[in-house]
Amino acid sequence: MDRLRFIDMRLLWEARINRVDLIEAFSISPAQAALDFRTYLEQAGEGVIYDTRAKSYVTTNDYEPVFPHPDGREELLQLAA
Repeated sequence: MDRLRFIDMRLLWEARINRVDLIEAFSISPAQAALDFRTYLEQAGEGVIYDTRAKSYVTTNDYEPVFPHPDGREELLQLAA
């Protein structure tokens, strides 16, 4: 669940994420990262697509966060931790 929330937060704040971001943040295998993205994309629907040029998942105009997000201050505190 933490990895899916990480994907969601990254897309919310930066509008892009790739597998390497997830692999480095959680020390997981590329296969596990692929599974996590598949799970997330099933929930995100048309709001996230893979950009072959950027080699990243990016948000579209239809993007809505999958998970509810607290206010920005709380997000920053979590990132700092």
